[in-house]
Amino acid sequence: MSTLTEIEIAVDSLPPEQQQELLRHLAATVRRRRSPSYPASVEQWMERLDRLRATISTGHQTMTTEQIFSDAREERD
Repeated sequence: MSTLTEIEIAVDSLPPEQQQELLRHLAATVRRRRSPSYPASVEQWMERLDRLRATISTGHQTMTTEQIFSDAREERD
């Protein structure tokens, strides 16, 4: 198979059970190949995010995403 379209056509021709089996196989393959530099848990992601934020911190407190969305909703209404 040389193109994504051909692959999609081939997958669509499979019975649903085989499509699910293929999806599980592909997901497992991707997990195995995932770079070890990525944190494995939400807690590790949050710790990494906190470290990244600390490296670029200006010391100024900014609005949270929720505050930005709230302001946008108020302006829209």
